[in-house]
Amino acid sequence: MQQDIHLCIRLRAEYLFKQEQYDKIGFTISNFTRIFYVPWVEGLKLVINDKQYWTKQTKDVDRLRSFTNYLSFIFANSNINTLLADIQSVSVNNIMPGDVFIQTNHPGQAVIVLDVAYNPVTGDRIFLLAKIYSTARTACVLVNPKEAWSGSPWYTIKTGENKIATPGYAFYKQDLRRFQGVVMTAKK
Repeated sequence: MQQDIHLCIRLRAEYLFKQEQYDKIGFTISNFTRIFYVPWVEGLKLVINDKQYWTKQTKDVDRLRSFTNYLSFIFANSNINTLLADIQSVSVNNIMPGDVFIQTNHPGQAVIVLDVAYNPVTGDRIFLLAKIYSTARTACVLVNPKEAWSGSPWYTIKTGENKIATPGYAFYKQDLRRFQGVVMTAKK
């Protein structure tokens, strides 16, 4: 089953995959090595035992299957701390789809921003959040508890407010992060 961080990783990876930006698909694993997708699809597989090494496998001609195998490897070797290595702080005033609210206290929590709407007259931003609950296998759009009477999933942060209350957990403005635009470069 996927965890909160895996949803964040999966949605980022799937977006880049769909855009055919394969050289931007890369995530940090538990030994704090960033593993990119491009070598993976070219038939290299990372083996982690007492030592870490790459081994040549039969090149997988099915790009989607190699992508799924890559993500499974990343999920098995990532955690909340490795996700922090791939994201950087961003101001809530610049919130964008794909951003992540994350807290690392035990056991750690993460939600991903699915969409953002901006009112040019008032300057207000509203946003949708999603997460995976431990009993679910798919992402759930979160209903804003402040709007539970209406069932609205839209969140807002008004001037002077710092807390974002989600069902079962609270995040703060400073918990907002964005994936870094790291691109795989050719080794010389």
